[in-house]
Formats: sequence, C-alpha cells, structure tokens
Amino acid sequence: MIRNLLQSVVLVWCLLMGGGCSTTPEDRIAERPELFAGYSMDIQEKIRHGVVSVGFDKDMVWMALGKAHRIQTRREAAGLTSEVWSYLGTYYLSMDSHHGGLWYYPRHGRRYGPAYYYGPHFHRMRHEYERLRLTFQKGKVAVIEEDLR
Repeated sequence: MIRNLLQSVVLVWCLLMGGGCSTTPEDRIAERPELFAGYSMDIQEKIRHGVVSVGFDKDMVWMALGKAHRIQTRREAAGLTSEVWSYLGTYYLSMDSHHGGLWYYPRHGRRYGPAYYYGPHFHRMRHEYERLRLTFQKGKVAVIEEDLR
C-alpha cells in the first residue's frame, strides 16, 4: 500500500517537473515522419544531432531542439518584426565550508534566537542561463546567438 502510494507520488512529481515533456530529436521526428522525410539528407543529419543552422524554418528547429523555453516578438524602428526563441541551460554551483558563528533560523517568516553552529556547511545553487537564442525573420532562422559556457 505505502509502496504503491510512493510510486504514484514519484510518477506525478516527475510528470509535473517536466519529465513527460523532455523529448529527443528522434521522439520529435517520430511525431512528424512525413515532414522529416521531405528534408534533404544534410538537414536530416543536423536535426538528428540537435543542430540548427541559419535558414532553418520553425518546424526544423522544433525537431532539432524541441519547444523553446521563451518566445518573444521583437519590433524594430524600420518596421521589421522578428520572433526570438530562447533555450535555457542549467548549471549547479556547489560550495562547502567549515565555519562557526551565530546563525539565525527563519521561522514563520521571522528570524528568531541565536544558535551556535560549527562544522561543514554545503550550498548547492541552481542557475539558469540563456544558452541559445534564435531570431526568426520571415519564418526562417536569421540569427543564432549561443552562450559558449
């Protein structure tokens, strides 16, 4: 009983955290095989490897990289409108230290009492950054900006 409940909770958590949305190029190709078959061999190979190039249309980009994390519209003074797709990356920063001192622990939104602490203290911080930005003009990739971390 407890084990079944735990398995259900873990499954729901994975689905809510995006586990059900994470797909590979092969998964996306399988969703639209007729479209993929119409591309040249060079483009098919790039899509399989998750690579995009200037001139790709939105369907090609979706097959190679999946759904963008952010989509924005950019309007320029000259009247040109473009669409910007952003893909995010994540890195973790871990730090550890040994120190002592007075620590105040938050409780119900307030801080209370001093507590002395000495020993190892570990921090793990999650950072998101924009790893790739694609600018579409007239439905095709015109600009590729990539963070080279």
